[in-house]
Amino acid sequence: MIQVHNENFLDKNINVAKLSNCIELLFSRSDLGFLKISAEDTTNLIETNCSHLKKFKQIIVIGMGGSSLGAQCLTEALASKSKIIFWNSSDPDTLKKKFSDLSNLEEIHFLIISKSGNTIESMLISNFALGELERRKLPFHYHVSIITEDKESPIFNLAKQHNIQIFFHPTDVGGRFSVFTIVGLLPAYLDNIDISAILKGANKALKAKNEIFQLTQSLLSPINRGDTAFVFWPYLDTFKYFTHWLQQLWAESLGKKYALNSELNAIIPIPTFCVGTKNQHSILQLFADQPENKSFLFIRLKTKKYQDEVLKNYFDATKYLDNTSLNKVFDLQALATQDSLNAKNAKTMSINIETLDEITLGYLMMLFQVSIGAISEYLQINAYDQPAVEYGKQLVLEKLSLDT
Repeated sequence: MIQVHNENFLDKNINVAKLSNCIELLFSRSDLGFLKISAEDTTNLIETNCSHLKKFKQIIVIGMGGSSLGAQCLTEALASKSKIIFWNSSDPDTLKKKFSDLSNLEEIHFLIISKSGNTIESMLISNFALGELERRKLPFHYHVSIITEDKESPIFNLAKQHNIQIFFHPTDVGGRFSVFTIVGLLPAYLDNIDISAILKGANKALKAKNEIFQLTQSLLSPINRGDTAFVFWPYLDTFKYFTHWLQQLWAESLGKKYALNSELNAIIPIPTFCVGTKNQHSILQLFADQPENKSFLFIRLKTKKYQDEVLKNYFDATKYLDNTSLNKVFDLQALATQDSLNAKNAKTMSINIETLDEITLGYLMMLFQVSIGAISEYLQINAYDQPAVEYGKQLVLEKLSLDT
């Protein structure tokens, strides 16, 4: 399914016995809902209550961070022709441009997602969408659904006031860990993606103890070395939002100043990302000539979705392009980029994916979720809150109160 290659990447100072114990400790916790997948219940819930939403020509998901990135990763990587649009920016120009691109509001359904039910950006974007529906005299209960926690909040109250269909966000699953709940799976289902296969892959990952240890040890190594940057580099354009999802999972979960014992946490490398060949021509120069304190994770796909063909070469003096194909050159460029960094003694690892399908992507995403959880046990930090983010939200509320 996947192969992890980390031969020259691992930090030898990691306490492997402690790491093994931390993985066991993670699985012994009863408060982490992302480790408890009920595939049949989740699939039945969605298929029973959401099939009527498939009649809409477009689905617009309104949500920030973990409320949208997991679903965006699934639809980008797996949907053959997606009808899901993600509105996750409250920039007025962006919103107005996206709205102007819509063809017929009567054929559109809005899915508002917020675990807390009071995410400012989600409420602002929703106000924009609801205002347009009201101007067209289109009923909210027909054109809107909501996912939030089963508790009173502005978004929960909106659903009750307007008889809007509401689905409950699991209270024991944080937003950035929610891809295998209705948060990530409903948009995937509406894009005709096999969500039961996604959950099958995720459940398979939960049982893959050797692979969990291998990936966790790999991801912990840049932290243990004291690296300042960790670059995620898939040679796969449809993994753009996988890197966005992984960036949030890494940064919000591990980027804590203090450990649970009030001591300073380790310095967490800044997660950044590149995609495919385009970044060879933008940032590789810096990485190759200044590889110190940086680690690199390459992701490659062995079996491509579309059959390749040998291309006719129209250029003189380029025999190296004779009898070759896009797939072949693309794969060689991926290998050459990693080899060029290795030649500069950079720390690189790779994950090779045999075939990209629902089972494999579910497997891979769950492996990363479990590994991040296990690293948090090793570092003795809380991976499931984001106090610095909450402080920023509070400052916004204070400034809004001053303006009014």
